Formats: sequence, C-alpha cells, structure tokens
Amino acid sequence: MPPAAKEGALSIKEHEALRALIDGLTIQETAETVGVAETTIYRWSLKPEFQAVLREARIANGEVVRGRLMRFAHEALTVIGNIMNDKDVAPQTRLKAASEIMDRAGLSADLARAELERRQEAEDSFQETFHGTDLNKANADQLVALGEDPDEDAPEARH
Repeated sequence: MPPAAKEGALSIKEHEALRALIDGLTIQETAETVGVAETTIYRWSLKPEFQAVLREARIANGEVVRGRLMRFAHEALTVIGNIMNDKDVAPQTRLKAASEIMDRAGLSADLARAELERRQEAEDSFQETFHGTDLNKANADQLVALGEDPDEDAPEARH
C-alpha cells in the first residue's frame, strides 16, 4: 500500500500544500502552486492530521518570529539607551529617549500608579486619624501633648 493511502498519512501534494500555507500563500495561490483545485485544499484542510501539522508549524513559526522580534527589541533598546546617555544629544531628545524606555518597560504607568496609591494611602490615613473629630480640637490636643498652650498667640509672637 503506498504511504499516502495509509490512514493518517499525508501525501507529497498535501505536504507541498502545507509548506505553501505555512509560507503565507492563500488557498488559491496554494492550489495553483501544488497543481490542484482550491476545493482539494479545503478538503485537505478538514483532515485532523493536516490541521495538526499546520497548527504545529504555525506555532513554531510564531516562536521564530517572536525570537527575531526580541532580538530587534534588544537592538532598539540599545539605540534608545545610547541616545539617552549621549551628552552631545539635546536634553529634550535625551528625555524623550528615557521616557520611551520607561514607557516600553511599563514603568511610567507603574510609577504613576504607585504615586496615586501612595497619595490615596496618605489620604486614607488622614481620614482615619481625623474621622469624626474636630480638627481644631485635634490640633489643640497635640499642642497640649507637646507641652504648649493652645490658647497662646500665633507662632510669630513666640520667641
């Protein structure tokens, strides 16, 4: 029995079609390249083994593309870093380069978020401390605790 006739085996033409599809050709272009009708490509694409090979190849190609993109990202970061550190570059350009690095790293958003959280915590702490109290009375109590007279004149009158 020829290999293509075995259940689960793919024919040479099916492998050619897979290669064309993996390379990004359309169904029509793949059919023309392989020398079969478009309906044949559609029929082959319904076979689980054809789908599995195509899916695995696309995943592998995606990993290759991501790897290349990461390499370029490292190179781009080096270029931006060089601009940022170049004392002969205008300060505005250096600042823009630094901002780009922060933005790309997600640090700008993280720093802004941290500052907002810090301010909210300070506000919450303030509210907890003085919730339901008269601020003037609280200030007077603090002055008494420090050994000062809350009814004494303004600070500039003190010596």
